[in-house]
Amino acid sequence: MQPAPKILILDRQADDYRLRLILAFAELDIVAAANPAALPAKLSPFDVLIAFGLSISDALLRRMTSLRWIQALGAGVDYFQKSPALRPDVILTSARGIHGPPLREHVIFLMQAISRQSARIAQAKERKTWDRIRWPLLHGKTALVLGTGIAGAAIAGALKGLGMTVIGATRTIRPAAGFDRLVALSDLANSARQADYIINVLPGLPENKGLIGREIFVAMRPTAFFVNVGRGDTVDEAALIECLKQKRIAGAALDVFQEEPLSPDSPFWALENVFLTAHVGGYFNEYIDDVLPIIVENLACYRQGRIEDMRNRVEASATVKA
Repeated sequence: MQPAPKILILDRQADDYRLRLILAFAELDIVAAANPAALPAKLSPFDVLIAFGLSISDALLRRMTSLRWIQALGAGVDYFQKSPALRPDVILTSARGIHGPPLREHVIFLMQAISRQSARIAQAKERKTWDRIRWPLLHGKTALVLGTGIAGAAIAGALKGLGMTVIGATRTIRPAAGFDRLVALSDLANSARQADYIINVLPGLPENKGLIGREIFVAMRPTAFFVNVGRGDTVDEAALIECLKQKRIAGAALDVFQEEPLSPDSPFWALENVFLTAHVGGYFNEYIDDVLPIIVENLACYRQGRIEDMRNRVEASATVKA
């Protein structure tokens, strides 16, 4: 058994995580910080960090000189991997595997919110106007899902259940449940012409940066919608804004952006054919219940020195194919 680690949890629900972990490991030294302002003055003693990547800065990692393991609370670890302060010897594990259900529900919400003109419906209620508008079925339509991993497959299964044809786009074509057929990401422009909805769940890897650009948006049908629950930096936002302004596509429903929080000056706020949410696709009430078993299992392995048995281990500098 390894010496008891000193653990830092950085999250707005850090106290809840700490209390639940203490029930499983009463002897552990766990410090909870709801935000960076609540961090201890001295971070060098901590050898374990539990946090979402969005809350982490280079300065924080540099201060954690004893850091040996990061348990990411999210499925994506790209925010950690992009940090120059992340040492290659630090163990990095993710929460991969729990985001299929929430992302498929959020994607369906976004698809209907933008296609059924939810803003107009909300305005009609506010004005007390009886505005009867026809709404488009998802049934019979075609969805192109970019990314065929756990989240992509979960989304595909849900859309198939709604009577849609679902095409999966991936960098490495391999069997994937829920899809009618698979296509290569390298042929994305051609595949975009076939879709009524393009749904991006690609991770924020270097090879995906700016992958969805003007060529893709111009190829889309003028009645088609773009939905993004992957990463903001996979999209050329300037090209998307241009196409939305020119009505080259019907609209976009966006949960993620290149810069977050989204600036008040962003054109996305004012575009009538855009519906947006604040990176909440994986932000659901039951999150702690779902992610805690991964943390507990990994913490037990870490304490016992069974590093090779830790779930969702990722090399600090590694990339994962879509």
